[in-house]
Amino acid sequence: MSMPFACSQSNDEAKVDELRQACQSELDRAGCNAIPSYENSDVGLTHYCSWEGWVPVSLDGEMCIFGKPSGTCVLESVSDPGCAGGRAYRTAGGSIELATDETCFPNTACDIDWESGEVYDGPPECACLVSPEYSAL
Repeated sequence: MSMPFACSQSNDEAKVDELRQACQSELDRAGCNAIPSYENSDVGLTHYCSWEGWVPVSLDGEMCIFGKPSGTCVLESVSDPGCAGGRAYRTAGGSIELATDETCFPNTACDIDWESGEVYDGPPECACLVSPEYSAL
């Protein structure tokens, strides 16, 4: 008599799914960042919740105009916590959005002079990263 082969989630997968659900249920940065991480030392991965916040920005001459910030709590998985990212930008609906926190998106990071605001790489809106309004977000 053969036994049916049952598919089941590993304990690690179940814990990661549980953490993913916890991340998705958080609606603000503080709650998201307060969720404890889960480390699977067998494979050297750390899973954690991270707030991914964005703010729309446009330029009116040299003046930065910021829209309403928004964000979501997402599950991140890394083998070495931390990254060499920076302040990222993205195009959303034809406009530019800047990350409200340091992110691990090195391919879309603004490369600027933090003293003068001169943009070396990225859209001109990256200069808004040094504005007092951005700092207050």
